[in-house]
Amino acid sequence: MEHVPVKPHIITRANPKLLPDEEYEVKKVYPEVYNSTSNKRIMTRWLRDEETVSALSEHLPVMKLMQGIAFSLKKQGESGVVDF
Repeated sequence: MEHVPVKPHIITRANPKLLPDEEYEVKKVYPEVYNSTSNKRIMTRWLRDEETVSALSEHLPVMKLMQGIAFSLKKQGESGVVDF
């Protein structure tokens, strides 16, 4: 694995009641970002099921929480379930 390209999209939302002069939503895209060498090594070990220090399963609760937050932002006002 030479490098792992990523294309992060960062969306920032302001609270209009607290920051009335701020733009409500700002989206920034970073198209030429690559994971660091250490991240590439750990991701490779995760994919090969060889990692012994930082298990992928230890990161799943945080990923599921982020999935729930993302769902709530996308489907505001709707109920949803994220399986843990």
